[in-house]
Amino acid sequence: VGRMKFLKGWFGEKKASLSMWFSLDSDDYRRFHNIIIPGSNGTAQIDHVLISQFGIFIVETKNKMGWIYGSADQATWTQTL
Repeated sequence: VGRMKFLKGWFGEKKASLSMWFSLDSDDYRRFHNIIIPGSNGTAQIDHVLISQFGIFIVETKNKMGWIYGSADQATWTQTL
């Protein structure tokens, strides 16, 4: 079960990466994927960072079915299938 979950997540991240590659103009956006940031409690991993004149966008990829609801100030989000 753990390996299948890992592969599903990996596939979702690659799919999002390819989608960004084909849909965002490379003259306007710089794309970075799988960024590791060191911190005092270990490291954090960010799936995708997009930098452009329009702002800096941090994207966390989830490969799940259904809808995911939540907001920045909520500790947990809700998934409906």
